[in-house]
Amino acid sequence: MFIRSGKKVHVVLPNTSKHYFSSLNVKTKTDAVDARILSQFGVERVHKLWSPPPGALLQLRNLTRYYVQLQEQKTALGNIKHSKDCSYDIQIFITKSNKKLISEIDKEIEKCLKEIKKTILEDKVLKERIRKVLTIKGVGLITAATIIAETMGFDQFHSSKQLVSYSGYDVVQRESGTSIKGKTRISKKGNRYIRNALYFPAMVACRHNETLKETYIRINRNNKTSKMISQVAIQRKLLVLIYTLWKNDTEFIENYQRGSLDPKTETTQDSSVAELL
Repeated sequence: MFIRSGKKVHVVLPNTSKHYFSSLNVKTKTDAVDARILSQFGVERVHKLWSPPPGALLQLRNLTRYYVQLQEQKTALGNIKHSKDCSYDIQIFITKSNKKLISEIDKEIEKCLKEIKKTILEDKVLKERIRKVLTIKGVGLITAATIIAETMGFDQFHSSKQLVSYSGYDVVQRESGTSIKGKTRISKKGNRYIRNALYFPAMVACRHNETLKETYIRINRNNKTSKMISQVAIQRKLLVLIYTLWKNDTEFIENYQRGSLDPKTETTQDSSVAELL
């Protein structure tokens, strides 16, 4: 609505404005105070101009998010079914109703998947670029579609570091002198749909993607406390790899080595792909 009326729109992260409030030591919270501080925040700081996302990617994001929400509902109903199956003297109505709901959600999931495929196929450029992303072993259609849609084709990202932080894979350390030495972890302050989409692909890549499999084994060898650490590392590598292929508009080449390609058959492979792995 603001774009159509010719107004400029700036969108900032909620934690950015929150930290600004904290820096001013504002203790009172009312609508009037919030409006005044936000106005001051808008005038004092330089904010990036917001632009509306492309129609196809916006539709794809709506569909992939709805797909995840349907899957979550199915999981919740599956948990109910399991609890009822293990309970004593449950009415037949409850079990039948639960099975019916699961069946209906399965149908909606199938319809949603068809809509996702249809949206991709209708855009020739999007279809071709996603095809190239799917050359990575372990990455499926839903994973690729979710990541591309959630990042809007990586349009606002200028480095893999930005992408990693946006997705919540950035490392958080808590150390101070000799008295405080907290556990290193990822922040998880980012897009949960991206992390959700990369969970199972990382498990597949650890088994069938030879290069990532070597990385997974090496991290496990050095860190024997938890295999989840190596799983998260593979998720992060997959994300950065997808970003690199998309930005360079190229396919994944397993065991790629710099200078080993025949220029007649491959001309657009960036050396950064090899460095990522």
